[in-house]
Amino acid sequence: VLVGHSLGGYLSLAYAILHPDEVAGLVMVAGGPGFRNPDSLAQWNVGIDAMTAKRPELPDAVGEISKHVDSMVMDRLGEITAPVAVLVGERDKQFVASAAVFRKYLNVVDEVVVPDMGHMVHAKAPDMVAAAVQAVIAATA
Repeated sequence: VLVGHSLGGYLSLAYAILHPDEVAGLVMVAGGPGFRNPDSLAQWNVGIDAMTAKRPELPDAVGEISKHVDSMVMDRLGEITAPVAVLVGERDKQFVASAAVFRKYLNVVDEVVVPDMGHMVHAKAPDMVAAAVQAVIAATA
């Protein structure tokens, strides 16, 4: 069972697409499927550049690994058959929208929108993350 926050969630989806026999389940914590629309992808990458410019202490590689270069994950979401739990903070609007995409394409067995939380929901509501992991494990049994 792969658990990923933000970029880690995206990478977990990619891994599940490329190695389906190795993934029993996924827990998406404030993660997204990437972008199919080239303008949205470019806007994301501009945002990453802006974020890393404000954080000079971060290694250059942080920005580069956070950028999206294609729509592979978004295009192939329907190939993922493993059970999925989705957690997102109520105030994390971009990733709240991703939850709707997951409901459409994935086998979502648990979905939690954590009230009054933002993107760092895993740090502020770890018990809810643990419950989501347990839900996915139960769905794989």
